Amino acid sequence: MKPERRRFPRIGESVKVQYRTSGQLGTTWHTATVVNFSAGGVRFRAEEQLERLTPVTVQIVFPGARTVMDLQGQIIWTEMQASGVVECGVEFLEVSTQQQAQIDQLVGFLKNQV
Repeated sequence: MKPERRRFPRIGESVKVQYRTSGQLGTTWHTATVVNFSAGGVRFRAEEQLERLTPVTVQIVFPGARTVMDLQGQIIWTEMQASGVVECGVEFLEVSTQQQAQIDQLVGFLKNQV
């Protein structure tokens, strides 16, 4: 069995997020479905192929939250699925202490609901 490499607790949850590539004016927001997420990153399903190391902005609204959380990250891997969707792994680059605490709190809450 491989040792766990993740630095943050992770939970699988079907949450909708929006993402767009960073640094391009007028870039459209795309909707994606979260496979799992943590304070360190998110794995989601997209309908388009994204290149590794592409900078992205991810917007996510957690259940019960009133505001949208904008997180800057980069695509660290992509994998085409048999269904035609692409799964992407995003590593968050600049997560504030407050954002990390909010995500960790939600992950802890959702783990207790399972």
